[in-house]
Amino acid sequence: MNYPIFILFLVTLILLFWHFNVVKKEIHHHNLIVHDFQNKLDKQTNLKEYLAKQNSKINIKRINIKISIIKNQIEILKQISINKESN
Repeated sequence: MNYPIFILFLVTLILLFWHFNVVKKEIHHHNLIVHDFQNKLDKQTNLKEYLAKQNSKINIKRINIKISIIKNQIEILKQISINKESN
């Protein structure tokens, strides 16, 4: 019979299954990273509001820098996820 074709077909199916599982895990990992950055952003924003009530200008400047860095990281990750989805 056509054993080589059958074996090639099975290997192709196995590779496709493996590929989709790897992609699925990468997407899940990416979503966890985005979620973690959003949590950090929320914490820093809450800390900024607390320190604003305390009138601590030095700490607010540091927190504004941290917040801007976290926002930039979130935007970069969102762009990466948009590019992955479009491909």
